[in-house]
Amino acid sequence: MKQAILPATTHRCNDMRSATFLFALLLLPEAALYSSEFDLAVGVYFRKHCISCHGSKKQQGEFRIDTLSENVGVEDTALWAEVRERISSGEMPPEDAVNPPTAEQNAEVVEWLSARIKEGEAARMATRRRVSFQQHRVGRPIDGRDSRRPHQVRFA
Repeated sequence: MKQAILPATTHRCNDMRSATFLFALLLLPEAALYSSEFDLAVGVYFRKHCISCHGSKKQQGEFRIDTLSENVGVEDTALWAEVRERISSGEMPPEDAVNPPTAEQNAEVVEWLSARIKEGEAARMATRRRVSFQQHRVGRPIDGRDSRRPHQVRFA
């Protein structure tokens, strides 16, 4: 059985590609290594301080953080608001936690959650206003009648 001998240039090309890829990884900012804004802002906090009691292995209070959407303010908004309130009030993480977060860390997470929830509310309101404006502009109120035409009254 003969072995194919590849030209030396092929090996050099592969080495060059690998070196270029590694160099590109070094140039990436730290933020690019995270999969989302959520991970960059608060994901580490939740993994470190919440998942051990509210994750797949253990669900205290029948509540799981790991199943909530990372799209805070758009999906699972009521649940994220509850998480925000529990952290803000000092109820979570509990005082007897092994490695509790600092007050500053809690404040940063509460601030980030509040901002995303507020953005989501603003987006929903803008959508409602746009739909309302379009209905008004077309002249079709919610009851489906066309307000541009007078209602025809027939007399018997």
